[in-house]
Amino acid sequence: MAFTDELYAAAKPIWDAQLEHRFVEGIGDGKLDEERFKRWVLQDYRYLKEFARIFAWAVAKSEDLASMSWYAAVLNLTLNTEMELHRKYAARFGLTPEDLESAPMWPTTRAYTDFLVRTAGDGDMADLVAALLPCAWGYVYIAQALVRREAPEDQRYADWIEQYASVEFAEAADWLKAEMNRLAEGAPAEKRRRLTELFVLSSRYEWQFWEMCWKGEIGQFTPGDLGDRRVLGADAGQVADDQLISFAAWFPPRQHLAQLGVHGLRLQCTFRDRVVKLAQLQALAQPVDDDLAGPCQDRCG
Repeated sequence: MAFTDELYAAAKPIWDAQLEHRFVEGIGDGKLDEERFKRWVLQDYRYLKEFARIFAWAVAKSEDLASMSWYAAVLNLTLNTEMELHRKYAARFGLTPEDLESAPMWPTTRAYTDFLVRTAGDGDMADLVAALLPCAWGYVYIAQALVRREAPEDQRYADWIEQYASVEFAEAADWLKAEMNRLAEGAPAEKRRRLTELFVLSSRYEWQFWEMCWKGEIGQFTPGDLGDRRVLGADAGQVADDQLISFAAWFPPRQHLAQLGVHGLRLQCTFRDRVVKLAQLQALAQPVDDDLAGPCQDRCG
């Protein structure tokens, strides 16, 4: 079994939840409210700008010329082609380049991209690929499922599906999967577990991105909204609903809090009255190391 098959098996409940998410279903049947999709357009534009930094890190960390060349080509494509296509696509929803550039980055987008950039900077190439793969592979996976259904009448949604189900996107995902398998070959069990954790965490962020675009998110959260427990994992079921809010509910075990770092905890504290306190975060995510907990305790009280 290829290592990417193991990754898919580990994240399958989350990927199934993505396919069944109301936002994704709305794209598939063409009935998604336009205002909700505008949220995706705006936040995905902000996401892409940060995502490009991952490929810049990949160019710097690649050990062979072929990989370096591939990542450099994707970086160039993202910055000089895909971003322009995104701007043209946004115009079909009445959004201007100024709208895209001035849109605030919502907390989930910030948390996801901060996690990706930090993983790319602090980890090795295997860590980097494991973290970015759920986006590159996941969009192809979703679009290929949707393209097998009757095409939506709204051509804008039909074009979205066609783009991500295209041969070009599939080939890029396949290349990254092969790269992941190559990098994981011969890795010790502990390293493979670490890569699986990164892959699952990014998959959780992918689901949360759909959730963010469906509900909106400007620092105003609804207590008790745990979302889909397939995404949150077993730990979430051990905490009373009224102790949590949607933004904190999916937080990963303590080994991932180290990936988010102090910034991740401080981000929680930014919305003191709306975001779960440290004790509740610990109840969900298990004890946090003292060096990470200290700053948050000082600010949360």
